[in-house]
Amino acid sequence: MARGFTLIEMLAVVTILAIATGVLAMGVGSRSADARLRETMAAWQDLDARARLFARSARAGEESGARQVTLTVSADANEATLVDLVTGDRLSRFSLPNGVLARIDVEPRGVVRYDRLGRCADYTVELTGEARSIRFTVEGLTGRITEDAP
Repeated sequence: MARGFTLIEMLAVVTILAIATGVLAMGVGSRSADARLRETMAAWQDLDARARLFARSARAGEESGARQVTLTVSADANEATLVDLVTGDRLSRFSLPNGVLARIDVEPRGVVRYDRLGRCADYTVELTGEARSIRFTVEGLTGRITEDAP
């Protein structure tokens, strides 16, 4: 006589599978959020390099007229912008990925100012994602990024 599974046995198996799937999904989700923060950190380094290049480049028609470039983060913390203070032109814009917010720690008031040699004061950026945040420092003379300890 063939004996099948009881309802209790089937429910136990389904419960175990659901728990295992949930644990795996949480691990994958946190890794993708961490990867999004790391990708944003690399893009920030590119944005800083662009700011330095813009600051060193001469404006059209002037031999030594370097730009006065600033890097700011929008009020809702989801966009970074490079602006030429002399002309008011927006040189570059970087929209942060969904769920990632940025904050710059530098004086005065979160605005990074680059001189005509492409240098700025050291500043710290905090990128906040869904599960965690990354904090890193950008060296003003070299542009080198160093991740701060959590």
